[in-house]
Amino acid sequence: MSIEAKRDARKRALENLETARAAVESAQANLERLLTEVDVAPRAEKVAVSQIVQSALSRLREANASVLRAEAVLASELEE
Repeated sequence: MSIEAKRDARKRALENLETARAAVESAQANLERLLTEVDVAPRAEKVAVSQIVQSALSRLREANASVLRAEAVLASELEE
């Protein structure tokens, strides 16, 4: 693998990791908001909280996919 190709692979890995980090931070913020809302919400309103949980889980799945892509890029770089 050429030096330029390695540089590009590292760049892609870093971009994927930055995307993952941002998604994880967003999901954490959503979950923190959820915990606050659950504590103060009347029982009937707790149903709306499930939408926040769904959003947080979706963002975590996106983060996981980004991390997996980054790992694949780094693994392929190490193999060559």
